[in-house]
Amino acid sequence: MKNKFYKIIFVFLLLITYVWLFFINETNYKIIKEQKRNIVNHPELLPKKEILKYTSFGFSNLRADLYWLEAIQYIWSNAVSSEYKKYLFSMIDIITELNPYFENPYLIGQL
Repeated sequence: MKNKFYKIIFVFLLLITYVWLFFINETNYKIIKEQKRNIVNHPELLPKKEILKYTSFGFSNLRADLYWLEAIQYIWSNAVSSEYKKYLFSMIDIITELNPYFENPYLIGQL
């Protein structure tokens, strides 16, 4: 009987923890989406190329790849409108500064 009581308490606490983490995750997701929307609407808020180069600590190619993935995801979700071009120019400028030998941003930039 006592063992069954502990199991019920454990399941109840697990359920409460799951619900609590779900709401925290949902709130954080909305905040992050709003921050990304703000950066897209104001590309001047992106970090400067020089600062990114100095803070990459030798991993500038990796950082360029991460910015490239963000740019591709942004293009994919906003290809219908033409407002993405201002943000895309800033992203490609950052990527090519971090890794000048990365060919794909040059190809997309030409389009």
